[in-house]
Amino acid sequence: LAVGYFLYGHLSRVFPGSLFKLYGITEFLIGVWAVFSPKIYHLLTQIPLNYFLAEIGVTLLFLGVPTILMGGTIPILTQALSSGMQSATRTHSRVYAFHTFGAALGSLLAGFYLLPRLGLPLSLFYAGAINMAVGIIFYLANEIHVTEKNLAQEIPIDAPPPVRSPYRWLWVVAFISGFVTIGLATILIRL
Repeated sequence: LAVGYFLYGHLSRVFPGSLFKLYGITEFLIGVWAVFSPKIYHLLTQIPLNYFLAEIGVTLLFLGVPTILMGGTIPILTQALSSGMQSATRTHSRVYAFHTFGAALGSLLAGFYLLPRLGLPLSLFYAGAINMAVGIIFYLANEIHVTEKNLAQEIPIDAPPPVRSPYRWLWVVAFISGFVTIGLATILIRL
């Protein structure tokens, strides 16, 4: 998670105008990994491993890719939703809170409902599909977000602040993302 946080912190400086797209791509890739993780796992178990370090390497590959992607979600979403340095701390707290609440609920649902009722393959498929949908929503929302930020920069300083952000619904999507992500982590642990 820390590696993802670090890498995406750098990527956010490289692509400052495409943060929603970057977040969307990341969520989409997490979903793809979830959907195909049984096949990836099966392929990786076919590799003959004779050394402990090789086993660790394969394990890091299987768990490392989605974990790095998951670690990048909070810094990207924080920077995408912050209007500037003054609001970054507050935005980060809100993103982290919504994400964590969704994560806790997703973990409970995955452990006590999805896995016992649907089984591992179907749970992975649904979790991956939801993540891909979240990714598509954010990817498409990028143009609206960039336009809004540009308009906000054109407002004179003495103008009254806007009443509401049109992105309030994205807090719900952040909740769903945390819900699915940590639910997916529970499912992968079972795998």
